[in-house]
Order: sequence, then structure tokens, then C-alpha cells
Amino acid sequence: MLRPWDIQFTFEDSCGKTLHSKLLNRITKDIQTGRLTPGSILPGSRSLANQLGINRKTVQQVYEELEVQGWLKSKRRRGTFVSETLPEQSLSAANTNLLSSTIKTKPSSKLVENLYLDALALADCVSITNDGTPDARLIPYELLARTYRRVCVNLSRQAKLGYGDPRGAIELRNSIQKMLSSDRFMNCSEQEICIVRGSQMGIYLASRILDSKKGVIIMEDLCYLPAKAAFESNGFEVVKCRLDEQGLDIAHLREILENHNVSGIDGAG
Repeated sequence: MLRPWDIQFTFEDSCGKTLHSKLLNRITKDIQTGRLTPGSILPGSRSLANQLGINRKTVQQVYEELEVQGWLKSKRRRGTFVSETLPEQSLSAANTNLLSSTIKTKPSSKLVENLYLDALALADCVSITNDGTPDARLIPYELLARTYRRVCVNLSRQAKLGYGDPRGAIELRNSIQKMLSSDRFMNCSEQEICIVRGSQMGIYLASRILDSKKGVIIMEDLCYLPAKAAFESNGFEVVKCRLDEQGLDIAHLREILENHNVSGIDGAG
């Protein structure tokens, strides 16, 4: 479709931390303010990407997201247009009241935000000793690739690519049950075993199972901060226990127990 002139876009004054969010907010605001009117055609993804100097896939993803939200409509072989019926104009009174509600989602704690920023910084600085980033030089890539391919082929042939038991594969849980029984003297069944993706997932599940109304969580003074963040995000008050030359200060622990109801003690820090 021929256009008398090209629509210009800019990231100036557009809120967002990524190019994706900046462009999404820019187009949405232009529609809300009337700069882009219902039915008007937008530049093709390649043209807009060249205009802004960004990846075409970013533009495509923004267009797709705005189409799902109801702001845009894609017409095959014609292009992408501003929707004739915009989201706000079709909201019921009840939905409008929900949008203007003062009840907001609980914000993340400052500790969680700082841990996230620290993780990003560590990803860009491989020389820093950290709490979990593996040494990529030790990864057997060829072996993993062959194994991954073999597993995918076998699962596909057996029609097992759907969701499985959320507790983990029964074969693995059976093996773990036998190990715990024979080597760790733990009498449990495979039904009591749950496979997690890592320590942080296990800690988070524990923080969800325990009841924050029944007491605080006691952690060592030099604790594992992501664990502290997990408990705090689920409403727990975390009380720090001092350390001495032998580890946990038993006298201080007794003092804490005398003054607080306790839901759990995390000594893995």
C-alpha cells in the first residue's frame, strides 16, 4: 500500500528499560494520544527497524504483542494497522474500575532487586568468584549434544514430550529412594521425593510450605542472601543469629527462641 509520507518514530521520552519496551510504549502512547488513528497503517517491520536502527525481530515481537493486546490488527498481504476498536473503548464499567483500583501487586524487596542486579553484573564479569556460575570450559559440549539428541528422539517416539509428573520422573525418584534408604538410613517412599531444578527452587518451595504466621525464620548472620530474599518475599521475618568460632552461637540462638515463635531455622548459609 502506498503512503503519502512515512510515519516517524523515536525513543525520546519513551519509558522502558529495553528497546522492546520503549517501542511498545511509544506506539501505545501514540495511539492513545491520537497521533496514530484507528485504521491507519504502520510501517513494515523491516522499514521501522531500519528507521530506528534496531533488530527487525524486535519490531515483529512488538507488533505481535500489541496485536494480542488489541491495539493493532494484522491483515494478510496488506500490513499492520491500528485496530478500529481500541482496548479502553471496549472496557466495561467493572473492568475500568479494576484498572483504576488502588490495590497494587506487592513490590519486590530491595534485596531481591539488588540480587538481580548483582547477577547481571556477574554475568558480564567472568573473573569474579560467584555463587553458582559454572566454568563453561569444563562442559562436554559434544557429549551433551549427542545425549540431548538421543533423549529427544526417544521421547518423541514414545510420545513423552508433554508435561510429566511435577515431582520429577518416577525412575529418578525411585533411584533416589533406594540411595536414601541404603546409604542415608532414610525410610521414605518415592511419593515423598520431589526433584527441584536447584537449591534456590528448593528453598523457595520450603518458604511456600511453611506458615509465616506461625513464626520467624532464623538464619546465620553470614547467610545465603537469595534464601533470605525467598523467605522475605513470602512474608517471613528473618532473624539473624550470631556466629562464633564453633559456628552458630548457641547462647544467642537460645535467646532468639525465648523471644520469638519460630517457623524454621536455615543453617545452610
